[in-house]
Amino acid sequence: MRTELDIIAITEYARKEGREEGREEKTRETARNFLHLGVAVDIISKATGLSEQEILAL
Repeated sequence: MRTELDIIAITEYARKEGREEGREEKTRETARNFLHLGVAVDIISKATGLSEQEILAL
Protein backbone atom coordinates (compact mmCIF):
# COMPACT_ATOMS: atom_id res chain seq x y z
CA MET A 1 0.00 0.00 0.00
CA ARG A 2 1.36 3.38 -0.97
CA THR A 3 1.50 6.13 1.53
CA GLU A 4 0.80 9.77 0.86
CA LEU A 5 4.55 10.45 0.93
CA ASP A 6 5.11 7.77 -1.73
CA ILE A 7 2.51 9.40 -3.96
CA ILE A 8 4.07 12.83 -3.45
CA ALA A 9 7.53 11.46 -4.28
CA ILE A 10 6.25 9.74 -7.43
CA THR A 11 4.45 12.90 -8.52
CA GLU A 12 7.53 15.06 -7.99
CA TYR A 13 9.67 12.57 -9.92
CA ALA A 14 7.21 12.58 -12.82
CA ARG A 15 7.16 16.38 -12.89
CA LYS A 16 10.95 16.51 -12.90
CA GLU A 17 11.13 14.00 -15.74
CA GLY A 18 8.51 15.91 -17.70
CA ARG A 19 10.38 19.19 -17.31
CA GLU A 20 13.62 17.55 -18.43
CA GLU A 21 11.94 16.01 -21.48
CA GLY A 22 10.48 19.41 -22.32
CA ARG A 23 13.90 21.06 -22.12
CA GLU A 24 15.42 18.38 -24.34
CA GLU A 25 12.65 18.80 -26.92
CA LYS A 26 13.13 22.59 -26.90
CA THR A 27 16.87 22.09 -27.48
CA ARG A 28 16.16 19.81 -30.46
CA GLU A 29 13.63 22.33 -31.81
CA THR A 30 16.20 25.12 -31.52
CA ALA A 31 18.79 23.00 -33.33
CA ARG A 32 16.28 22.26 -36.14
CA ASN A 33 15.57 25.98 -36.47
CA PHE A 34 19.28 26.76 -36.68
CA LEU A 35 19.68 24.08 -39.37
CA HIS A 36 16.84 25.60 -41.40
CA LEU A 37 18.57 28.98 -41.13
CA GLY A 38 21.76 27.49 -42.52
CA VAL A 39 23.85 27.67 -39.35
CA ALA A 40 26.84 25.31 -39.40
CA VAL A 41 26.41 22.05 -37.51
CA ASP A 42 29.51 22.61 -35.37
CA ILE A 43 28.14 25.98 -34.24
CA ILE A 44 24.75 24.46 -33.43
CA SER A 45 26.52 21.75 -31.44
CA LYS A 46 28.40 24.32 -29.39
CA ALA A 47 25.27 26.41 -28.82
CA THR A 48 22.96 23.55 -27.83
CA GLY A 49 25.25 20.91 -26.35
CA LEU A 50 23.94 18.32 -28.82
CA SER A 51 26.44 16.18 -30.69
CA GLU A 52 26.87 16.71 -34.40
CA GLN A 53 25.39 13.23 -34.96
CA GLU A 54 22.29 14.15 -32.94
CA ILE A 55 21.88 17.33 -34.95
CA LEU A 56 22.26 15.58 -38.30
CA ALA A 57 19.63 13.03 -37.23
CA LEU A 58 17.00 15.77 -36.70
